[in-house]
Amino acid sequence: MVVHTDDEEENYHGQVLHARYLMTETWWKGAGAWKLAPVHVYAVLKDSAAIELPAANMAGYAGRYSGGDDLVYVIKGDGKQLTGGRQGRKPTSLRLEIRDVLFVTGLARVRKIFQRDKESKVTGFGDRREGEDLVWHREPRSSL
Repeated sequence: MVVHTDDEEENYHGQVLHARYLMTETWWKGAGAWKLAPVHVYAVLKDSAAIELPAANMAGYAGRYSGGDDLVYVIKGDGKQLTGGRQGRKPTSLRLEIRDVLFVTGLARVRKIFQRDKESKVTGFGDRREGEDLVWHREPRSSL
């Protein structure tokens, strides 16, 4: 059994793309020769590039969000950075991929997709992983 990481660089219509793959190969020796049996390939995920928004725009995300009777997520901002986490746990840094899409560094599979009302005020977010959302609703009067 061999486990290795492959780095790929591809020129796709003039744009250079980079990817990493974790490979697992299983070899067996039969009839005097080594033969490759199953190969498993996993694309190694990486974080997106982050953008910056004006402090006034970032403040709109701050608040308490409920995901159920005993499930609260708190987002705070200091004008330059947002942090968030489940109530009672240590908050982590939140970064903006694009407006209304936040992520945590190192958690490339997860995005926080924010929803807004007709007046463009944040009403909640979906904690999205593999296309499935855990829904969080903003608690009334919950700007922090």
